[in-house]
Amino acid sequence: MQAPAHKRIGILIVAVAVIWQGVGTSLVGKLVDPSRSTFLTFSAFLAAAGISLLAYLFTRKKNSAAPRSAVSRKTALSLNIFTAGAFCLFYISATMVPPAAASVIETGVGPLIVAFMMVIAAKNTSGVKTLFAPVLVVFLAAIFVALQDIRYNAVTIVGILLAILAGSSAVGVLYSSQAAVREGASVLQIAAIRFHLAWVVSGIIVVFTAQNSLAGGNIFQNVGLSVVCVTLPILLLQWGITIASPLASSLVIAWLPAIVLGTDVLLGASVTFSQVVILFAIVCASIVPVLLSKKAEA
Repeated sequence: MQAPAHKRIGILIVAVAVIWQGVGTSLVGKLVDPSRSTFLTFSAFLAAAGISLLAYLFTRKKNSAAPRSAVSRKTALSLNIFTAGAFCLFYISATMVPPAAASVIETGVGPLIVAFMMVIAAKNTSGVKTLFAPVLVVFLAAIFVALQDIRYNAVTIVGILLAILAGSSAVGVLYSSQAAVREGASVLQIAAIRFHLAWVVSGIIVVFTAQNSLAGGNIFQNVGLSVVCVTLPILLLQWGITIASPLASSLVIAWLPAIVLGTDVLLGASVTFSQVVILFAIVCASIVPVLLSKKAEA
């Protein structure tokens, strides 16, 4: 009974982190000029790496007698590549298709990829039932994208494919984090390792594409906003995904576009009825299997 309870706590942590991140993303979109979005992402990743590294070094020094676990180079590299990949691929995708569509695709494909991996790992048909909710989420995401004002051509097709790859990278983060835990790493140790390539890549993008946007405005205020709205929920999410199962985590993460949209509405944005209905349906399709799994474990 202890292990299922532990998993339920992990799901709750992921849910809180996703809600926090969704609200934070909407606030950043409302309060910050779009030209500064890449700089804020760079700030958020750099802060995540710095805070985690300092916290890890402090706790390691405080508990110097405790045995130290070493994360393998393969796992450390995977954590960095998948984290940076999810950011870069989504960033490029959002320049080719509407950002809302890219977000729905990225978060929607995750549960399906995890479910397929579970079916393959089971080597029989017993895990096929886990595909139902992820397939429904992808179906609803496809409807959402189809209703967007998109002129389909080679560029938009590539953008959709990049969003799918971004979702695949996010799944890679889930499994790499679980691998690090099996190697004996703590949450702080994983976070201290994971974000370095992401802040380097996003920093390069800032230097080459958005350096002029740094002129004027309150940079320190923007950095503080990125830490509160992006960094802290990311670190909380890192904690949750090391506890909850990859499928449950990916299903909860699929709520993110709906939470962003809901916050946008509260902040005065105008949305279409179809957007609200489809994203609400995605939340329902994602939350039901999570609740059922928790009930079965109880």
